[in-house]
Amino acid sequence: MRKFALLGVCLILIFLISGCTQFPIPGNFFQKQDKLSVGRGLKLSFADNAPPTDRILVGENSQFLVRVTIENYGEAVSGTLKIWDNIPGDKLEKDKSIPVDLKRADIRHDKNTDVIRAIYPDVFHTDTYAVSYTDEEIAPGTKLNVFAELTIPNFPAQIVTNICLKREQDIDPSCSNKEVIGSAQLTRQALYVPVTVDSIEKTATPLDKGNYFVHLNFKNLGGGSIFTEESTAGSEVKVRKDVGEIMTIEEGAVELTGTAGATFTCSPTKLIFENNAATLDCYATVKGPEETSVTYPLYIGYMFNYRMRIKAGPIPLVKISEEGTIVEDL
Repeated sequence: MRKFALLGVCLILIFLISGCTQFPIPGNFFQKQDKLSVGRGLKLSFADNAPPTDRILVGENSQFLVRVTIENYGEAVSGTLKIWDNIPGDKLEKDKSIPVDLKRADIRHDKNTDVIRAIYPDVFHTDTYAVSYTDEEIAPGTKLNVFAELTIPNFPAQIVTNICLKREQDIDPSCSNKEVIGSAQLTRQALYVPVTVDSIEKTATPLDKGNYFVHLNFKNLGGGSIFTEESTAGSEVKVRKDVGEIMTIEEGAVELTGTAGATFTCSPTKLIFENNAATLDCYATVKGPEETSVTYPLYIGYMFNYRMRIKAGPIPLVKISEEGTIVEDL
């Protein structure tokens, strides 16, 4: 008994020394935490065993369940969800369009360093759908495929970073007129948006001339596809191989804020994504203040239409008798 008492005292001391601030708030204690992952943004998945992936029993007294989960690790977004399967009759496609409103993720920072310690996603669950088929409805040799598709129009993205400018005659190793800003130097919004700015290449002439160029490298890292308004949910996204997916860049999307107050002219206005990547070239003339070197916030704001699709299957279908015994594979 003495050993157990000493062990209990030691555990209490360890808890007190480590400090309660190192642990999640009790309300989120059992909630899933996320590790930093560029392009995570959204996660679309089927719930465990809904549907089962080993086999589906087909018969008068059998049914299987379908449920979809969406996790949002970024800003608040809204869209629609569609669920269907490959069996004629549309038994699963009861809800043609399920509204989805995802709140902003709960981001926990270290109170001393402001480093992100944990992210608790906003989680959306659909209803649990019970579906059953008889062997008369299934063609011989058919295997079940269940699909879920999340469509989010006008997905917002706002990314901010700092960029410095200096005079030609000044030697300042902390400020270069040519530099590459990687995703690690961008704000959290760059990490948690599916189509993000992966890096920024800056080229700047001295402040007295004021020519300023940025080369933005975009990447689609979210596992989904960018679509145009003509595409419809539930259909294959028709993309010409020689064109790729297109994202429109509005005027004023890239802006140098602060005292510089410069808006960039960017081209092309329609970004063409090939192999999930696209580049944008922007130019502005900046009239800087009298300081030898200055740092300005660079704002990048854009929207895109995004679609994610998942599939469970092909799943074997097994016929059962009225007594519930397995008869044969369909």
